[in-house]
Amino acid sequence: HVQTGVRNITSYAQKKLYLMNGLMMSRRKETNYIVIHSTHTKPNSNISIRTVDEWHRKRGLLRVGYHLFIKRNGQIEVGRNLNDIGAHTKEHDLDSVSVCLAGGLNTRGVTAPDYTKEQLESLFVLVKTLNQMYPDAEVVGHRDLNKTDCPSFDVREWWIVNKDNTDLQLKHKVGGSGVWIN
Repeated sequence: HVQTGVRNITSYAQKKLYLMNGLMMSRRKETNYIVIHSTHTKPNSNISIRTVDEWHRKRGLLRVGYHLFIKRNGQIEVGRNLNDIGAHTKEHDLDSVSVCLAGGLNTRGVTAPDYTKEQLESLFVLVKTLNQMYPDAEVVGHRDLNKTDCPSFDVREWWIVNKDNTDLQLKHKVGGSGVWIN
């Protein structure tokens, strides 16, 4: 029997659910990564943290796996407590904090960094803040830690190019040229 402090859990399924979700709701002991994700949705999709929470609950989680979420209009929404273990990146849930952007696909449904200016400004402010809170954490995209296209752009490169910015005049890449401009 697994003792939860409230009741005994006896069935195998209940034990597995408790252990899986109990771990995910525990406090994170270290923060080595700030991981950026996307919802892998088209720009016209009206996605919020509530939507993602529903998706994650349907997959068996007790609540949304991301710590922070950025809507298409740049509005920042809070998911999990920043100190809690997330459920967003295999092998790195225990040592990372996550930010998810609505989007990641273009209007044709093809993987593309079709994010709004407001989203990227909010992302910059969030990453800058998280980087101050966790100065040793590396800023990465989900794709840098797992085999995926998420979040559809090179977060490491974006952060290196923009991290010393003192305003919201963020640099962005011009097409596939590899050239960064304001």
